[in-house]
Amino acid sequence: MALRRHFNPLRVVLALMLIATLTATLLTVTVAARHDATLREILAPHMLDTTLTIASRNILDTLGEKPRLPPPPRSAPLPFCPGIERANAVRLAKGFALMRGTDVGERLFQLLLTHDVCVRVQTLSYNSGYSYAIRTADGSWDRSYIAVDPLHIQAGQPDVLAALLVHEATHIDRAISQTSCTVTETCTTLSNGIPLEEEVAAHAAEATWWIAAYGEDGKRLAVRYDRGLNELVDAYLQGQEAFTATIRERRGDPRDGAGSHSS
Repeated sequence: MALRRHFNPLRVVLALMLIATLTATLLTVTVAARHDATLREILAPHMLDTTLTIASRNILDTLGEKPRLPPPPRSAPLPFCPGIERANAVRLAKGFALMRGTDVGERLFQLLLTHDVCVRVQTLSYNSGYSYAIRTADGSWDRSYIAVDPLHIQAGQPDVLAALLVHEATHIDRAISQTSCTVTETCTTLSNGIPLEEEVAAHAAEATWWIAAYGEDGKRLAVRYDRGLNELVDAYLQGQEAFTATIRERRGDPRDGAGSHSS
């Protein structure tokens, strides 16, 4: 005699929920692949965080690739300038933790601590951030700082924030080590005042950090700031000449910050 199976409505509900989740996931991946330009606009950090925007970001964060980096080697004080709000400090801390996941990132992080270079939050009209390096009469660099725009911090992409910190810390490093073209007076200056060689060096550091985090194929489902970093890596892998041409084009906008190393 065959046993009669009892109808279990909970199992049916769970099965339907699983099917709906898998369908939504498939649709999200398909849309991200075919309509990434539209998604970039929807998910742009300057847009209001509607329910749809928040849900879309959460889905992409869930499906997206995580950096393949080890945890930072040890705890350390964070180089914050005075007055940073707690929410921004928490996000910056996540960026610093990822930054320190590579040998170069750790070295740059320690350089900021050693020379008392702090990170501040500053609203910027065009750039995501910039660095200001100045040596005082007593040989100290403690008046130097890195500024990051709050929208870049609040975008919720700690990997992108880590890459920016690597970029700006590279400017500081080149100033302290006296290898900057502004020190050796060998800069190719763009029409907007940007020293090309400095930006090539800083963007190269940014690209190599991104490769360490995601490999040469870049980050999958990159539709916001991270897409720009994928494109930066593509240019970097094409060789020095192609990479320099890309940076020249990227940094040639008249709105780009002249007078300071900026990103």
